[in-house]
Amino acid sequence: MFAQAITAFEPEHRAILRQSARDWLERRRPLAAQRDLAAGRAFDPAFLRALGDMGWLGLLAEAGSGLDCADLVALHRELGRRLLPEPVVASGVMAASLLGWSGQAAFAERLAALSEGSLVATLAWQDGAGATGSDRCGPVAEAAGDGVRLSGRAAFVPWAGRADGWIVAARMGGGVLLGWLSRDAAGVTLRPGTAVDRGEMSELDFDGAFLPAADLIAGPDAGAALLDRVLDLGRMAVSAELVGAAEAVFAMTLDYLRDRKQFGRAIGANQAVQFTAVDLFVQIELANSVLAHAARQFDSADRPRVVAGCKARCSDVAFDAVRQAIQLHGAIGYTDASDVSLYVKRVMAWGPWLGNGAAHRARLGAMARAA
Repeated sequence: MFAQAITAFEPEHRAILRQSARDWLERRRPLAAQRDLAAGRAFDPAFLRALGDMGWLGLLAEAGSGLDCADLVALHRELGRRLLPEPVVASGVMAASLLGWSGQAAFAERLAALSEGSLVATLAWQDGAGATGSDRCGPVAEAAGDGVRLSGRAAFVPWAGRADGWIVAARMGGGVLLGWLSRDAAGVTLRPGTAVDRGEMSELDFDGAFLPAADLIAGPDAGAALLDRVLDLGRMAVSAELVGAAEAVFAMTLDYLRDRKQFGRAIGANQAVQFTAVDLFVQIELANSVLAHAARQFDSADRPRVVAGCKARCSDVAFDAVRQAIQLHGAIGYTDASDVSLYVKRVMAWGPWLGNGAAHRARLGAMARAA
């Protein structure tokens, strides 16, 4: 029903990827399993490894894969429908791509483990709410012997308590340094936090943590550009998952409008309700078009602008989809008894991650003024 104008002319390999992901996830991850994992504030490591076996982690991390951002978007639209709590974006997209795009052969083994799902890593970088780029790194690095020492704080780090390692982005000498910090490193305090969907969003405080030279991924001269590109790739994956979630909750709402009877007729027969549903469908289709355009432009010089616009629209549309779902379900959609609530909480958690609509519209305004 959705994105037919986009998918009608997609390459055969992308159609196979999309359909195989949909079929596999429907068999392997029912919403009831997601509800149980959310209640325990957890994810399933075995399922993450299964995603790695399917080849869905580290999709764009290695050169010569023959895949591009549009393939990543097609996959993550399907992942978004199932609301996976596993750190696919944090570890399998952002951390893996950062290691792969760095060109550092020393990290090949860790990259392979991330792509298999046997190793979990997450990116620690932002100084607080509203951060959208490398100019807002919280950690600070200072040279110390054969390496650097870290101070400062990184906020909103997904699944930091379950990660085997953290990729830290730290300000140093006017640039940004990137390095791998082991989970058991001294001088790091983890302050656990929980997002609306019960996933982990923690803070990391650095107090003299030592990062050896062997674990440096990118120096201050190259780290900022690499970080910004990886953040934009993460935004594309999150945007695709938000659109997938919007599509799924909209389909659930349509089923409810057909089945729910009032005064002897389906509530979907009410013309005002039909207008609301049609408007929401159009907004989701517009988000799909923006998503497809941003994916095509990801490797162009215009990437920061199109990705910012994409994340802004997809965040807003997904929020509108769950808001209308609650309204059209008669508010029962907000309760734990309804599967709609799972989508509500996920959209409320992921819409702001890596920048909400307001933050990216401000970012677009700054780009326009600078131009």
